Amino acid sequence: MANQNIIAGINDNNQPRAIRVSNNGNITITEVVTTKPGLAANVHEPAAATPAVVTKAAGGAGVVNVIGQVAWSLSEAPAAHVNLMIEDGVGTTIFSVDVTSAGPGFISFNPPMRGSANTAMIITLASGAGAVIGKVSVHTWTE
Repeated sequence: MANQNIIAGINDNNQPRAIRVSNNGNITITEVVTTKPGLAANVHEPAAATPAVVTKAAGGAGVVNVIGQVAWSLSEAPAAHVNLMIEDGVGTTIFSVDVTSAGPGFISFNPPMRGSANTAMIITLASGAGAVIGKVSVHTWTE
C-alpha cells in the first residue's frame, strides 16, 4: 500500500489534521496550518513606483511555506517589463516571470510550490516606476 494522507478531523482551533499512514504501518498526525488568501499579511498594496513584497517568515524546523497562487495587478502599462519573482530564502529565485501590461493577472501552481524547510519565502512584484501602482496577493500556507 502506498503512503496516504487523510484529513481526519479538526483540532481545538478548527484547523485540519492530516494523518499519514506509511507502508510499515507507522501513523503520524500532523496539524495542517493554513492562512486564507486576502489576509493583510498576504497582500501588499504600496504607493506608486514601489515594489510590492509579501514575505512569509520561516515556519520553524520541518515547516515549509507553500504557495498555491499569486495574483497581481498594475494600474497602468509599465514603460518596461515588471518582474514577478518568488525566492526561497534571500537570493534563491525559484520562480520569475515578467509582467508587461496593465490590469490583473494570476498564476496558479498545481501542484503547489513548496519552499525549503525553515526558510522564508519572498514574493516580489518589482516597481513599475513612474505612476504605476503594483499590487500582489498570495494564497499561501505552511505544512
